[in-house]
Amino acid sequence: MLNNSLIEEYQKIIKDKIAKKEYLSASVNAEKFVQNFPDCELAYYFLGVVQFWLREYDKSIENSLKAIKIKPDFAKAFYNLGISQYFKGDSDGGIVNITKAMLLFDRVGDEEAKFKCFDSLKFIKHDLR
Repeated sequence: MLNNSLIEEYQKIIKDKIAKKEYLSASVNAEKFVQNFPDCELAYYFLGVVQFWLREYDKSIENSLKAIKIKPDFAKAFYNLGISQYFKGDSDGGIVNITKAMLLFDRVGDEEAKFKCFDSLKFIKHDLR
């Protein structure tokens, strides 16, 4: 059984560290999150996000995929996967997965996240010209 209050605390700490651009500290906390909750998609998602900011794109992709394996409709993980693929040089994979994220965000009515995906896709397509 998952301890929701501890999961929320890890999320809060990691988000705070990312906001302060303390990526190494965020990474340590994200690794602990995964160690303590190896069946929690959020743990792998946050580790993947931190790895993106550290420009560890292969690791970010790997952990985003782990989050998606646990929760196949995890829109945020698809977005992180796609953006990591793009920055690694896989524009086609990035477009596919950001589009999946956009459709999943649309399904749940998250307009802000859907438009973030749309803007990212416009940027990628413009960058490919």
